[in-house]
Amino acid sequence: MLVVLVGGREMIFGVIVSGRGLSVDAAVPSYRGYRYPGEVIAHCVWLYHRFPLSLRDVEELMLERGLILIG
Repeated sequence: MLVVLVGGREMIFGVIVSGRGLSVDAAVPSYRGYRYPGEVIAHCVWLYHRFPLSLRDVEELMLERGLILIG
């Protein structure tokens, strides 16, 4: 299970181990009540965990794409 803090809220992503390998849980995380669309949040979380970036680095990358993140 992966627990990620996004905007001060905890998001939980589950992983199911099956007999044929790992598969991602089919449940889509709910971003209801968040300021930004789910695609933006998911992309920021992916950047943060995929590359050795700080939150400030992710914020600057989003700024280059025209998104001002206020958090």
